[in-house]
Amino acid sequence: MNKETVISARTAEVTAGNAIFDCFDKQTDRFFVVADNLATTEEVDINIYIGGNSFSAFLNNSGTAYKLTASQAMIEIPNPGYQLEFLKDATAGACAVTVTWPSLNKRGG
Repeated sequence: MNKETVISARTAEVTAGNAIFDCFDKQTDRFFVVADNLATTEEVDINIYIGGNSFSAFLNNSGTAYKLTASQAMIEIPNPGYQLEFLKDATAGACAVTVTWPSLNKRGG
């Protein structure tokens, strides 16, 4: 498994443009995103690059935005092949956000 910390442990809010993760150079079909210390109503929103300098909510197949919450602190998301942006609420305790992904083995013939 590969791992990258996209937001180091902190209580401060993380706003637009400050936590960008490049998906397009990762050889995988999915990512696992974890927030390690969210409480009550604190959230981490996951946005997807849509062009220019713009990001929009990254939606699943049913149209619901991917996000991390205290009750769902780890999620699996598909590799969109673009950049992802993470927005973190100010948190009571220091909270980090990490992304892990399996490497896909490709065999030549």
